Amino acid sequence: MFQVPEAKLCHIQHIKDHREAGWAWSGLGSLYLITHDLSQASVCFKQAAKLSGKLTTSAQNWHFIGPFPIGKAETDGDPVESFGGIWNITSTRFLPEYHLLSELAPSGRVSWTSLPPKSAEGLVNIAPKLAWGDLVNSLGSTGIMEWQGWAVTEIAVNADNANVVARCLGVNTVYVDGFPVTGDVYHREQFRFSIPLNIGIHSVCVRARAKGVLAFGCTFEVAEAAFEIHVPHFLPDFVAGRLFSGFVALPVANLHRNRWLRNIRVHLEESSESSSFRIRPEKLEFAVAPGQIRPVRFELQTVTKDFTLSSCSDLQLSIKISTSEGTKSRQIVLRCRTLSQSFLFTFVDHDGSVQHAAAIAPTGPCDGESDVCPVVLTLHGTTVPPQNQADSYKLMINNEFVFGFSSAWVLAPTRLVFLLLQF
Repeated sequence: MFQVPEAKLCHIQHIKDHREAGWAWSGLGSLYLITHDLSQASVCFKQAAKLSGKLTTSAQNWHFIGPFPIGKAETDGDPVESFGGIWNITSTRFLPEYHLLSELAPSGRVSWTSLPPKSAEGLVNIAPKLAWGDLVNSLGSTGIMEWQGWAVTEIAVNADNANVVARCLGVNTVYVDGFPVTGDVYHREQFRFSIPLNIGIHSVCVRARAKGVLAFGCTFEVAEAAFEIHVPHFLPDFVAGRLFSGFVALPVANLHRNRWLRNIRVHLEESSESSSFRIRPEKLEFAVAPGQIRPVRFELQTVTKDFTLSSCSDLQLSIKISTSEGTKSRQIVLRCRTLSQSFLFTFVDHDGSVQHAAAIAPTGPCDGESDVCPVVLTLHGTTVPPQNQADSYKLMINNEFVFGFSSAWVLAPTRLVFLLLQF
């Protein structure tokens, strides 16, 4: 491969021919950093930032080496570790003659291939071109279709103290210069994680593991805010106009590269709807670490105990969270449900977390001298939300569904509560 002086000349020649190439300016700046020529490096990165912004990414251009045979996740080894690991061979992807041995390939050899994006979101499909049918027939099992490999790209940070955040979908972990960054195999796009990166070019590596085809993608950007508030996973309902419970957990994500969120306070923004409510925050002082997502818990209370909504309709409130790094707001909408409908309520679980359950009131009076209604406890399965579980208890009367039982409550808690009951 090129040495640093030769690489500088190549970059300079490329920039002469393509002066708007922001990535080339970032590359030249990184080469000057290697030789400790900080003034020249600063000029290059300023030009790169002018052309491409604080962050230049080639995350739409991935290179892949593989596929290799795979073992169980708990005991599997890295097939490139004997060559010094993926960090030692990333530069070889530009050598067409470079190859590694793999039992899956017909020739017994695999080399680097380019993986262009397949969608506007930058998702990449890794679909090894092998005679899978012959391999399955030879082994008598589709287990041979499981493979592993490495995908590699780079990003360039063109400004100091930039809060770079990553969102990687389809994989559980991404390594940026060896630093592990959480991915998301469930393709949820709302989660981003900060990365402590200095100015320069940084390698991004994904250890790909799949059966058949793997679709993944990573986006990198500079966060303008130090933190963000996610949409809460669940909220309590009003029941017949009254607040049944008021525990709320707002997930707060710290996007700063090295600062903790401290002095966290929760407030209810003033509005015509909020005048009847107040917030009781949790008493425990806490901080949110860089890259961490933590629920901020509080209890929404009515100012008067006998408060009832004038009409059973959705209520919108604005919650403001102030921290040492600024203030942000999040709108929440609380539903109003009638006694003939299932409703959600929240509570503080044994581990201190806010959890939720669904319930349906009895459709008629309860038998017995004390008029105490029994409770039908029902536990949902995986991916089934509590309200769907509660709503499964219904019957058809006059072509309309009637939910629940005539003389018993239906209670459908989350699975965490079920574990507590078992304990």
